[in-house]
Amino acid sequence: MSAYLRFSLFFAAFYSSLGVVTPFLSVWFDYRGLTPSEIGLVFAFGMAAKVVFTLLAGQVADLVRRKRDLIAATLLLEAALMIALAASQSFGMILILSAVATALHAAVVSVTDAVTLTAGRSKGLSIVRCGCGARRPSSSWRWRWGRCWRRRGRGRSFSSRRA
Repeated sequence: MSAYLRFSLFFAAFYSSLGVVTPFLSVWFDYRGLTPSEIGLVFAFGMAAKVVFTLLAGQVADLVRRKRDLIAATLLLEAALMIALAASQSFGMILILSAVATALHAAVVSVTDAVTLTAGRSKGLSIVRCGCGARRPSSSWRWRWGRCWRRRGRGRSFSSRRA
């Protein structure tokens, strides 16, 4: 199976699971007896934890050589937290478990994005196409301050001209 197909299947499954679960979480929390303000706190703590864990995941991913193992371990830990969340009864446990599971989900996203970009660069694939028509990174063009320019025979020519 090609790397492109593996990445595509992983991202499709990963984001599909998120898209299926997320709309029903507030209904499930309501069924569990949480008030609307408590449900809001659960989601707010999850978003706050997501910001912190995304930054930490980048630091940890730089230290780990086998990023696939890191992704697998994080997904297993997230699944275990979701099972514990289903069994929890108190608001405090729901708040903590949901925040950590949401943060781990964000950590998986940042690490898989890094793996995808690294694999793409090694295979000569590009995600971004610049305004000058270049399709992949090479020595003939560069990005600088949001602008792409190509080296021409007589100096540099900007793809978007200044007025």
